[in-house]
Amino acid sequence: MSTIERTLISQLLDALSGYRLEPGRALLAAYSGGPDSTALLELLYRAKLKGLLTRNISALYVNHHLRSQSELSQELQFVESYCSRRSIPLTAVDLGEQAVYTRCSECGESVEEAARILRYEALEHYCDQEAVLTAHTRDDQVETLLMRVFSGSGIEGLTGIPEQREPFYRPLIHTPKSMLMQFLEEQGITFSNDSTNRTGVYLRNQLREIIPEISRVFPGFQRALDALQQKMTWAEASFPSQTPVPECVKPVYGGGGIEFPLSWFCSCAPYERMMRLYEFWNRYLKSDSLPLPFDSIKPFLLWCEAGCPEDVTPVFDVFQGIIEVKGDRVLWKRAVAQKEKKGYLKAVAEGDTRLFGGVYLCVRESDRFTPETLGLVQDEISPPLVVRSFKAGDMMISTGGRKAVSKLFSDWKVPRSMRWMIPVIEDRRGIQAVLGSAFGYHDRAAAIHTRTIEGHEQYLLMSLEIIGSEN
Repeated sequence: MSTIERTLISQLLDALSGYRLEPGRALLAAYSGGPDSTALLELLYRAKLKGLLTRNISALYVNHHLRSQSELSQELQFVESYCSRRSIPLTAVDLGEQAVYTRCSECGESVEEAARILRYEALEHYCDQEAVLTAHTRDDQVETLLMRVFSGSGIEGLTGIPEQREPFYRPLIHTPKSMLMQFLEEQGITFSNDSTNRTGVYLRNQLREIIPEISRVFPGFQRALDALQQKMTWAEASFPSQTPVPECVKPVYGGGGIEFPLSWFCSCAPYERMMRLYEFWNRYLKSDSLPLPFDSIKPFLLWCEAGCPEDVTPVFDVFQGIIEVKGDRVLWKRAVAQKEKKGYLKAVAEGDTRLFGGVYLCVRESDRFTPETLGLVQDEISPPLVVRSFKAGDMMISTGGRKAVSKLFSDWKVPRSMRWMIPVIEDRRGIQAVLGSAFGYHDRAAAIHTRTIEGHEQYLLMSLEIIGSEN
């Protein structure tokens, strides 16, 4: 047994021992065929082979249908062959071609988030009292914390990926990915490669491109993130918002709203007030899986923080509803039939503009342009510049000539039910860009903006951010 194999198996067994699993409880490994999950399954297999692990092990593979059929077929063949050679029982779950996209359209989630939720639902559905092991590494933890820092997450989100939350366990969460890659290379173990990991389609992949620069400027940033995560874990465990909802908080309007005393609410600490609003949203008012944007509740929270000044009319527009104060009575009412409206129209301005839910258009001016960034040449824009939802009949002039946006969506395999979400950028002359990358598709600019010009050109750089709330 090599040094790195001995070290990794020891770390794996120590982690499993620390979880205090019931004697004889079997292990189900989430297996994608990629390097991390292959390393996890191989370490489990070798530990059992050497008599160091007595628990039964099996694997589960999930097909999300987010890549080409030929790539997915090759991946499934690899996964089946790997498990067969080691006599590891395998369950292959097919979510269906439109499952992820349907969830995106119904819940307003990104493709990444929808796929993750469906994958975990499949793991939980197919596990039969087993402990489910995932192959998250320290690198995954660092990326998650960075994304949540940049998204303005609160205490709960900054606790990062939990090492254990029944029935899920992550025994490699403190192990660098480089150690797993070294182990696979040293042992000559092959794995499957996901082609989307080599593109900038998903936010996590884009983040990986800038981590080396973050490391250059802040050499100890990973240790600092470890400390931040531990502090936030302690803070979450002691935070008073984890207590039951008080009896003074009552559903009203047949479940379409809630009421609570203003005096009680203002007696809470500022952070607890915010967390209470998220709690009320999730428990009483949420009609889909869209998060409650912080900017939506910020005016009400600031009004409370200022001592509830009487010169301000105490009626606040919040996401999918209103908060109204009448004396000591706070009424939070959900908007009627809000789901029927599927569309938006906003002026494009520098900074962040909320389009719907937690989806923001981020715009900034720059004199630099790279092919990886969607940039519009400012001199080629005929104001007013607006961002809006897709409409039937939309056309844009791309490098290949005049093309219907609906045909573009068909090429990208965007379900009709979610096309309204993808932003269209338009000025007086027509459509200048379509932004689909945040939903797992692509960004496309009109032909006049795709040329790279040296000199003093100014650009409007555009991107989408899907920002969570309490997480």
